[in-house]
Amino acid sequence: MFKQSLHHYSKHLWIIFVLILLTGCWDQQEISKQAYVVAIGMDKYEKNPNKIKVSYLIANPDVGQASTGGGGQSEPPAVVMSFPANDITTAKDIANMEVAKPISYDMLKIIIVSEEFARDENFVKWLYDTTKEPEIKMDIRMLVVPEGAAAFLNRNKPILETRPHEYYELILRHGDVTGLVPPTDDLLTFFRIAEAGEDMFLAIYGTTTESDEKHTDFNVKAGELPIQAKVKDRPSYAGAAAFFQGKMVDIYTAEEARLVILMNNTYADTTMLDTVNDPFNKDNKLAVQIHRNGITNTKMDFHKGKPRIKVKVPINVQIVNHSMHNISYSASKRHTLKRSIEQEFQERFQKFIDKTKEETKAQPFGWSLAARKAFATIPAYEAFRFNKQYPDMEVSVTVEVILGQDGRQNKTPTMQDLRDKK
Repeated sequence: MFKQSLHHYSKHLWIIFVLILLTGCWDQQEISKQAYVVAIGMDKYEKNPNKIKVSYLIANPDVGQASTGGGGQSEPPAVVMSFPANDITTAKDIANMEVAKPISYDMLKIIIVSEEFARDENFVKWLYDTTKEPEIKMDIRMLVVPEGAAAFLNRNKPILETRPHEYYELILRHGDVTGLVPPTDDLLTFFRIAEAGEDMFLAIYGTTTESDEKHTDFNVKAGELPIQAKVKDRPSYAGAAAFFQGKMVDIYTAEEARLVILMNNTYADTTMLDTVNDPFNKDNKLAVQIHRNGITNTKMDFHKGKPRIKVKVPINVQIVNHSMHNISYSASKRHTLKRSIEQEFQERFQKFIDKTKEETKAQPFGWSLAARKAFATIPAYEAFRFNKQYPDMEVSVTVEVILGQDGRQNKTPTMQDLRDKK
């Protein structure tokens, strides 16, 4: 009797287990049965201002996969198609007039916008259509390009990487690490800042075209670095497109984007390589590794005379090379170096802040959040009108540098040591 009951219950348990395994599988589709959009491009549609030109970068999931039959190996890794549409949502069905497989946004990594479109007053209206498409996640990144989104997607020939879904994932991750582009440039942050209407949003700035204006170091925008490579139409990502109240208003260099990261507490701390002046040899530059040491301290006084903002930025600096000076051996030399770096960064910050006050009359440092704390009530803050007051505010910056230990580098010989051995 006991064995019959056990057999009876085991049979039912096995049926329940099989049903659990099958749960949620009814609507699943094989990867090869869908067309995955990796990037969406948005341009103005010149023939009709009530439409936009949508571009899709569609990945071919069969390319690169192991296959006994060798199918898909002669196919391109991706295809770009452009067409007019009323919005992002209905664009999927329009694309399916040409693409047999159902269009999917599940692998969407980035939205690419032409600079001309981003500077249009109505751009934000078109971008808000993304919030109505369930498949578009709000952590999708934004890239602004001067040549147009369709042109960028068609011309983009990355160095080394050919699979588009991996390429954009890698380039975005690497940009976050180096600080050459803003790390918080997702759609959710764009909408949050645009709706608040008091701070600036920074998107990645990139291009496949080379600028006639060339610069070195980090004071560059995409396309301005004098790089020699045999690959034509290679993409370049550096700097940021600055948006205010949903509209693009300026372009920042990679150096300026890094200053925002260091000063704005809403950005995650990022360790970056940079160069600074060598106080012991004006012809040399020192390579350093820098990151924000804690949080930026911002004090505001809006109730006595002219509105004032005082900012203190703590920066940890690790010396990567010494230009053949054993600075770590001398306390006085380390003090001189510390003061030199502090002065240099204070000048960088002050110059950039003055630019935001004079040109865009808006700031990307998240100061409106700190400004609210200076008022007893929200209506009192709103009556102050922070944005209107900002260009006339007195803003001062101090930088506190913490020099890191130099490890084995303190054993670097000086030039004089090498010459004495001859």
